[in-house]
Amino acid sequence: AKFDSRYFGANRSKALRLTYEDSPEFCFVSRIESKIIGYIMCYEADTGYRIGPWVCTPSYPRTAKELFSKCIETVEDYAKLFVGVPALNDAAIKLLQNLDFKLYSKSIRMHFGKKLESQNMRGIFAIGGAEKG
Repeated sequence: AKFDSRYFGANRSKALRLTYEDSPEFCFVSRIESKIIGYIMCYEADTGYRIGPWVCTPSYPRTAKELFSKCIETVEDYAKLFVGVPALNDAAIKLLQNLDFKLYSKSIRMHFGKKLESQNMRGIFAIGGAEKG
């Protein structure tokens, strides 16, 4: 949750814990020694699987790809996968386009109070859903 709060600007420990408790087999973390550099979570939805949140230190794009690969290896073959990618994260967009993901829809990100810095958005590779962040 502490790592996540650097990017989302809030303590989301309850939401992260609930997602993990619902689907621990689809949750992965990457560390260098004891320092977290990225994580990814996935859960089964009515129409397939929803990937996110997926957060990685921007200076470790290879780790972001490794986390994504590990996550999609665990879902059913030929399952539909949905990923909500922030438009400011060019690395995430490029990675998913290279894997033949297609744009399904767009959404507007809104905020209340202090706006998150755009450099923080480069670490957010996917949100869990508009209702979760």
